[in-house]
Amino acid sequence: LVAAMEALAFCERRVDKLLVEGTRFVGDDRLLRLVDGVVEQCGRHPDDWRAVRDWIARYHGYDKYPGSCPMATNHCAVLMALLLGGDDFQQSLAIATSAGWDTDCNAGNVGCLNGIRLGLD
Repeated sequence: LVAAMEALAFCERRVDKLLVEGTRFVGDDRLLRLVDGVVEQCGRHPDDWRAVRDWIARYHGYDKYPGSCPMATNHCAVLMALLLGGDDFQQSLAIATSAGWDTDCNAGNVGCLNGIRLGLD
């Protein structure tokens, strides 16, 4: 999903549009449900990323999946940062890193996508 969004970001700036178009390339219903959940929570709490982070921890935290660094948790954090950070590059990175979990990779994914879609300025 993130790779599709990055490819599309060369021609489209809007995160909501990138997310909708990017999901066309996802064949896993579990990932689509995850995306829908994050989008719903961000819509409920557009000014409070901590509330969305609490929802992620409650339903998709590391303790909910096998392994030491589950993709589901981190994917939720990346989507949250992109959706709630809007077109503010630094704010989106602040959300991604402040949320915790795999902060370097999450911030890297957020920064890469936002760098493509927002440009060097």
